[in-house]
Amino acid sequence: MSWKRLLLSVISSSKKLVGSDLLGNQYYERITSGGRIRRSVEMKRIPDEYQMKDIPPEWERWLRGISKSPPTNEEQEVLLRNKLIMSQKIKELKKKEESTEPEHQKVTMTTKATSHASSQSYNEHETAEDPVSTGNTFQPGSWKPYNKQ
Repeated sequence: MSWKRLLLSVISSSKKLVGSDLLGNQYYERITSGGRIRRSVEMKRIPDEYQMKDIPPEWERWLRGISKSPPTNEEQEVLLRNKLIMSQKIKELKKKEESTEPEHQKVTMTTKATSHASSQSYNEHETAEDPVSTGNTFQPGSWKPYNKQ
């Protein structure tokens, strides 16, 4: 084994701590023997208890190589503060929505289903020469085939 390979294997086998998130997870970076950068995370929770929310989105971007540099503590604190403000606004909006019932829900429906598709004349065979429409209902006119006589 050449000294270059030995040096590369020593360097690549060690992982470097890049940072940690506000949940206590630690993020590492290491260089493989092929020269590629591999990023990993050591979870504070037991791996069996892992949930999607355990890795913040800013660190997820870094792990996947979307962002080149890891998020700073200041960035993480700002993002957490914005997330808390947004969740508070959502709660207030839901509470306001529940307290004020929309006008369209207060109106009672007056249509009564008496037959297929609420047709008013399901069994009656009333036909008109011309189609009749009163806005809410439509009654088709009668159709008569052309007589050659």
